[in-house]
Amino acid sequence: MTTAVQKIQHTLQLLKRDPHGVAQSAAHGLKQKIGCDHEIAVILGSGWDIVAPFLGEVTTDIPATELPGFLPPGVEGHNGRIQSIKAERKQVLAFLGRKHLYERDNQGNPLPVEATVHAVRTAAAAGCKSIVLTNAVGGLRREWPNGTAVLIKDHFSFFVRPALFDANFLQCHDVYSRRFRELYLEVVPNLKEGNYAQIVGPAFETPLEVSVLQAMKIDIVGMSIAIEAQAARDLKMEVVGLSIVTDYAGEPTTHTDVLAIVRQTAIELAPNLAAAMVRM
Repeated sequence: MTTAVQKIQHTLQLLKRDPHGVAQSAAHGLKQKIGCDHEIAVILGSGWDIVAPFLGEVTTDIPATELPGFLPPGVEGHNGRIQSIKAERKQVLAFLGRKHLYERDNQGNPLPVEATVHAVRTAAAAGCKSIVLTNAVGGLRREWPNGTAVLIKDHFSFFVRPALFDANFLQCHDVYSRRFRELYLEVVPNLKEGNYAQIVGPAFETPLEVSVLQAMKIDIVGMSIAIEAQAARDLKMEVVGLSIVTDYAGEPTTHTDVLAIVRQTAIELAPNLAAAMVRM
């Protein structure tokens, strides 16, 4: 194997063996590179990285792979960088992109769930008490057109591998912080609130799957966030989930279209998102 392949396989082995230890090492490396503490973290999903400069002054920008446990980006719209952002009196730790359950490693094996929640665990180890999780979603309500911003109220995650194992009986009655949901609804105009389902992907939903999800009172569906939220709550972080509708689920779309809609909407949201974040 080449050195790059060996490095990725070694990283995956460490994540599976001691995910929290690797997160602690990443947080230590982050502190050495950035030199300051952070209060809030944000994971900027597909196309959302465009908002980072609008959140405040970007004081540090590094490739995520410079820290233990982080893998190279594998999907367009996820550039694999970490930024420290000074947002008024808050220091925000921004992850530009994420890893997904549908991605594979360089030997063709599905990524372990530990790789998909590593950013969350690193943020917690770095001292962040709250986290904002963003993504692109398919809508399940006709009255929510493309470009609708939706605050996640609750989620359904039975379709995906859990972020937690062993006898870790996490209470999930309040995954998404009520007080922060109230804050975002107050600050961000025209923000909707709804129930979310995470699927594995990368295939978009079939019409039958859409019908089943609608019968389950799901409003939006995507390929991330729920397991990250589980990992965050396990570490006592308060969670905000924020999505942008890019298509009506079950109807034709492309990843290119998804990115274009997110980028257009995220730019419009950015000032209010920043205003809400500094009040967290």
